[in-house]
Amino acid sequence: AEKLFEFAARGPRWLGRATLAAVPGTLLALTLPSHVADLAWGLDTFFEQDDRPAYLEIAETLRAAPRPGRMYSAEPVGHDSHWVMAYLPLLTEKPGTLSYGVGVSDSLNFLYLWDFGGARANVLVRDAQRAAAVAELFNVRYLVVRPGFDGAYLRATTLARRGPYELLELPGEYGYFDVIEPPEVVAEAAPAHLRTRFERWLRAGYPRGARFLRLSEPVHGKFPGLPAATLDYREDQVDAASESFTPRARVRPGAVLAEEAGSNRYHARVSVSASEAWVLLKVTPHPWWRAEVDGERQPIYHLSPSFQGLPLGPGEHDVTFVFKNPGWQKLLLALSPLFLAGLFALDFLGPLLSRRAARR
Repeated sequence: AEKLFEFAARGPRWLGRATLAAVPGTLLALTLPSHVADLAWGLDTFFEQDDRPAYLEIAETLRAAPRPGRMYSAEPVGHDSHWVMAYLPLLTEKPGTLSYGVGVSDSLNFLYLWDFGGARANVLVRDAQRAAAVAELFNVRYLVVRPGFDGAYLRATTLARRGPYELLELPGEYGYFDVIEPPEVVAEAAPAHLRTRFERWLRAGYPRGARFLRLSEPVHGKFPGLPAATLDYREDQVDAASESFTPRARVRPGAVLAEEAGSNRYHARVSVSASEAWVLLKVTPHPWWRAEVDGERQPIYHLSPSFQGLPLGPGEHDVTFVFKNPGWQKLLLALSPLFLAGLFALDFLGPLLSRRAARR
């Protein structure tokens, strides 16, 4: 590449510009085969104990399962391998709840999903009294577990059992949306305070019929950042005020008539029978989500444990949530190759042009 730039620097200006435009594409073309080979090698490697044929059969069964919903698998009841937790959702088009890949500590939702069934003591998925309620909360429809897991208390149906995998389907009429009572307002606080209170609500309040909690202000648009207090849930835990949750029947002020779920768009037709209610979307909030009710833009609120929602009046409504990246992010993404090409060119052309100017 350096010889090519040196040749271009000695020639006419158009040749230098053509070289600058051609080199990034040439380098990409030269390195692409090795990246493809590495990817193929990675997909062909499978630990013997993970039983690739059995894994692929389970994946095909899960892909063909007609009911929408999330797939869950993690120790101590399931598998912690990246094949199950990361790749299985991609192969089956059934979203996973946990992944070791991206965002291990940057989402409050990650903490609460470990409460549901990660490598922690007293996980909720093994709690006969609370597991079904929390599975509905997170819209978990399928479990990929190890053979021997007794899912009778979940009233689970076995869809397939192959090698070290067993695929279970949970019953119930639930989805990504729900119509709930107006949530209880909690004051803005440091993440450690909110984390403790929301975790207590998840483990002790929600299964007993407690109302959802919400922050007082809508989710604000801001430049993404990660407060240091959220980096590790095992540190800086702050005790919230002691709360007792009285068991009660869950109130349903309305119903979800139909819903559609996509990677960045969720739509529902809901009916509200009470004087007021809220619609809940079981997806982590972010400033870049946008919501419309009957075609009009509405503010979004952060609901416990780490979901989003907004208020509704009586009657039927069309509700749409869309994740839309801002224009400045798209612009930066488009300009980044030019910026990198400029740095690359300066690194090679700078010394050559300096020597050429010195000779003159």
